[in-house]
Amino acid sequence: MSRLQFVPMRRYALLFLLIAIACIGSAQAYLLNIETPKEIQVGAPLIVTGTSTFPAGFGFDIVLSFSQYTAQETARRSTAVGPDGTFSVVFDTAGLQGGQYKVEARISGEDESKLGSSSVTITQVTILDRQKELHITSSLTQELSGALFIEGTIDKIESNGVELSVLGPAGKAYGPQYIQTKTKVGSKDGSFSQMVNVNEAGNYYATFRDSKGYIGSATFVVTGPAATTTVATPPPTTIPASTSATTQSPAPIGALLFSLMAAGAVAAYSAGKKLN
Repeated sequence: MSRLQFVPMRRYALLFLLIAIACIGSAQAYLLNIETPKEIQVGAPLIVTGTSTFPAGFGFDIVLSFSQYTAQETARRSTAVGPDGTFSVVFDTAGLQGGQYKVEARISGEDESKLGSSSVTITQVTILDRQKELHITSSLTQELSGALFIEGTIDKIESNGVELSVLGPAGKAYGPQYIQTKTKVGSKDGSFSQMVNVNEAGNYYATFRDSKGYIGSATFVVTGPAATTTVATPPPTTIPASTSATTQSPAPIGALLFSLMAAGAVAAYSAGKKLN
């Protein structure tokens, strides 16, 4: 074999080696994909689901970040791949600011290099804050009178109604139940009012929803008279000074009669002796 023929064969051998290395590297790559809804209402749970070819029990973090301007981590949950290759986490969105959020699967250490390039580890979700659409016009502090009066308006809800739920100190106080909303001529805003029976003072949490989901909530404080407790006064442990003196019991009647009879007998005997 000539030298000219040997050189191309070396090149082919090197090419085959590089291909084999690439195949081995791709065989070690794992896929991981996450999914989220495009948008949810503030207060609704944000459910993140996904699949992965990582082995069962492989753990990593799901990070929720507010990304309206610059990404700011809001919450973090740890999860692991299940036996069926799936995973899921839930984020509580109550109290979060409305806007654009980033959801990211983060793998730490050497395992990050094993992640395949076709994986989907970042998604975007819009959290809608509708709290500003809710306007409570009844007093947030009311006296205990047997009923809590809830009144207000909701922007652009028209006459579609709103679902009301009320939780009190003893648990559920009302609903969830749809109540009527009314509109005025030329307006799409809907007004509502509802009387809720209450029997005790405390905080009552009203939640409002419609066909689009969670709207907002309001806290009512019901005040009432302070509970009075009657404290029993224990009996005295000492005898009062005015009755502490010892008194003698009156003599028995029989003893008095006997004394009188004896005195009479002595007197009769003395009188008879004088006569003699």
